[in-house]
Formats: sequence, C-alpha cells, structure tokens
Amino acid sequence: MLVPAVSHVLPLGFGRQKSAVPDHLGEIIDDAETLVDGFDDESLEDAVAELRRRNVDVLRARFLWGWYDGELDDLVLFQQRRGATPVEPWWADYLLSDAFHEALRRDYA
Repeated sequence: MLVPAVSHVLPLGFGRQKSAVPDHLGEIIDDAETLVDGFDDESLEDAVAELRRRNVDVLRARFLWGWYDGELDDLVLFQQRRGATPVEPWWADYLLSDAFHEALRRDYA
C-alpha cells in the first residue's frame, strides 16, 4: 500500500504558519515583559499617560499585563473578584464580550 506524502495531506502553507506562530507568540511575550518591566514601579496614572504619549493602545497593554501576570488565567475568578453578575462560565464567550473589555477599561479610565 502506498502512503501519500505528508505535503499532499497538509494544507498549503501549513509548515510556514506553524513556524510563524511561535515567533509571533514570542513577540507578544516580549511586549508583555517590556510593559511589566517598564511600568511596574509607575503609578497607574503615569503609566497610562506615558502609554498614550507613545501612542500605545492602552486596552491592549492592560490585556497583556493581566495575561502576563496571570490575572486572566481564570476568567470566572476574574469576574467574581469584580462583582460581575451574572458570571459568564464560558471563558471564550467572556473573553470576546463587551463586558470583559469594559472591565479592563475600568482599571484605567
């Protein structure tokens, strides 16, 4: 029995996409480390002012900080700590919801 070559089974460009993901994830981790290292000792007001001065998306920075710091590891707990009612148990639904983004914005607005 002949076995087809892997290149005929995988979607076109699969290998290229697979190798790009770790690079992109590494860049995101580097961004998060830079934020935490650069602003850890700053007050919230000073950090937000500096991010805006640098034309950095403050919501993205807030998300990366929470992700890097582990605050977003359990989104049910994240909601409970903030007194959200009702609590959305499906993390993907909450992550994409307006409620999640508003919760992050309230931290710096």
